[in-house]
Amino acid sequence: MNCEASIVKSALKAKNTCLCNHLRTADRVVRQIYDEALRPLGLKPTQFTLLNAILLREPVKQNVLAECTLTDRTTLTRNLSSLERQELVQIQQGSDRRVKEISLTLKGKQLLTEAYPYWEKAQTKIEELIGKGELFQLLAELNEVTGKLSGK
Repeated sequence: MNCEASIVKSALKAKNTCLCNHLRTADRVVRQIYDEALRPLGLKPTQFTLLNAILLREPVKQNVLAECTLTDRTTLTRNLSSLERQELVQIQQGSDRRVKEISLTLKGKQLLTEAYPYWEKAQTKIEELIGKGELFQLLAELNEVTGKLSGK
């Protein structure tokens, strides 16, 4: 096999079997649906997800939030700073000076409450496109894979 045929074979294998590639492609398609639904509120899907995670755990320590969202601390700090500038979250020093506790502000809770129907619209569209059963099966498989790969 010559070099060119070998590299084409490798490229095809990467294209067809790379989990990262397939997840990123699916993420772009899915994110467009949520982006479109949440756009009237000026909210991005990543912000919605983070606000929702905070609401379910508040007050939540920043390191705990990073662990449960599987977000590196630098990215989480940047995303939280943006939400804080928008007055959607409050970041307070915990009892230990090194610990920061995050909670939603009233404005953050109001925006999240307003966002749920928009999120439902996107969720319903996805369910209609791929089927409710298939969606729940996919979510279960993704949770299993995420757990295995993250060691959690």
